[in-house]
Amino acid sequence: MSEPSNLQVTFEAHSDVGRERSENQDAFGSHRGPGFGSYFVCDGMGGHAGGSTASRLAVSVIEQRLAESQLPLRERINQAIREANDAIHEKAFRERELRGMGTTIVFVGIDEERSEAYVAHVGDSRVYHLRGSILRRVTKDHTMVQRLVDEGLLTEEQAEHHPNSNIISRSLGGRPEVEVEFTDAPMAIQDGDIFVLCSDGLHGLVTEMEIARIASSMPPAEAVQKLIARANEEGGHDNITAEIVLIGAQAVAPDRFEIVKPPVGHTPTPAPVKAGSTGPMGSYKTARTIQMDVRSITGENARTPEPASAPEAAFDENPDTAARRLSLTPAALLPVEDAGSQGTRSVVVWVALVAIIVLIVAVAVLLWIVVFRGK
Repeated sequence: MSEPSNLQVTFEAHSDVGRERSENQDAFGSHRGPGFGSYFVCDGMGGHAGGSTASRLAVSVIEQRLAESQLPLRERINQAIREANDAIHEKAFRERELRGMGTTIVFVGIDEERSEAYVAHVGDSRVYHLRGSILRRVTKDHTMVQRLVDEGLLTEEQAEHHPNSNIISRSLGGRPEVEVEFTDAPMAIQDGDIFVLCSDGLHGLVTEMEIARIASSMPPAEAVQKLIARANEEGGHDNITAEIVLIGAQAVAPDRFEIVKPPVGHTPTPAPVKAGSTGPMGSYKTARTIQMDVRSITGENARTPEPASAPEAAFDENPDTAARRLSLTPAALLPVEDAGSQGTRSVVVWVALVAIIVLIVAVAVLLWIVVFRGK
């Protein structure tokens, strides 16, 4: 029997609908077991009913599986997330009005006996790790724009302000297969460490420097409220969720912070796992194209899960929805030409058209002359 853990963990979370949405489609959860703690945030998507259904179903399934499983912590996390994917995908298959729903997830599992943390994620919600003056973004967004950054087609600065930065390439429930990305190895944790888990409604509006300052300078219960307040002050255009996990006692907040981002480029990971099966963790695989509802461009449904495979996409999709769908390739996300270049190209096109018309008229006149003179 394991000895009781002496590691003290403080957990606080809060979620807010924001200033522009009518429904909160974010959800968060936690589970404490003998010698471990698990903390996670989900950000749902897929229409008025689908987003909240997907995120809450994921939280419910994960909490239940964590409580029932006897596997080692990493395998327990992987199993719980994959079974959440099963549940969302199957419910969307059965209920027509929920088709297309999905959710992101970020997950921190604390092994209190080994003083280690496992971080897993799917989608563009994030986990930050704050130790002293260094804030490290542990997760890399599963988005089409991040893929372009990894391939050297966009800079990180361009990606931050890209209008399609919230189009995700991976989600729970979007496919029968889920690819869960874990940190390469468990993270050693120590007294004073802070984990911040959040949806893009927070990290898309509040700078990483400010996240570090708030998380380090306030008790967790106050910090989550302040982070959400700041996101609302910056517009609150999406649902906002923040979780803070504090290890041991909170350290004195530093005056300055260093922000460490994930390395650019693709990191090889093991082969994908099919939902409902056993095997290794998921690999990084981005869809070559992503189906995006036209409504998402206008902001009604800002983020869209990855497309279903061909057999699933064919079954009884709502014709109205299907008629409004379009295919968006990575090339479509590249920066557009400036107005000057577009204007120059328009002039060239018009000149070419006029020249063609003049040529056609000249040929017609010559033919007329030849025909009538021949008579």
